[in-house]
Amino acid sequence: MPSFEIDYNGTSETIEFLDDLAWGDTQKILKASVDISNPQSININIQLYQQMVLQAAITKAPFDVKNLTTLNKLPSKVVNKIMGEVMKVFPLETLVQPWVTAMTGQDSIESLMKSMSTVP
Repeated sequence: MPSFEIDYNGTSETIEFLDDLAWGDTQKILKASVDISNPQSININIQLYQQMVLQAAITKAPFDVKNLTTLNKLPSKVVNKIMGEVMKVFPLETLVQPWVTAMTGQDSIESLMKSMSTVP
C-alpha cells in the first residue's frame, strides 16, 4: 500500500492509500464525474472526480477523509500534496480508457480527441 508524509498542523503525518480501487468504486466515480455519452462532447467534473477518488483511495489520514466538510477546511497545501500523490496512481485517463475503448475502439482520450478533430 503506497504511503507518503505530509506536514499537518506542524507535524509529519502519514497518508496511506490504495493503489487499486474496486471495479465497482471506479464505475461509481466515473458515472458521477464523467459524461462520455456523446464522444464529440466529453464533459468531466474534475473536482468531483478528485474528491471521490481521494475518498475511495485513502485508508489512513490524520483527518476524516469521508467528511467533505473536513476536506474542504484543509489547507490547500495539504490537499494539493495529497492530490498530487494520489492522482499519480489514478489519472483520469486510466479509469476512462476502458469506456473510451468500449464506445469508440480508440486506445485513449488523446486518440479519441485526435479522431474527433478530423470529423467535419
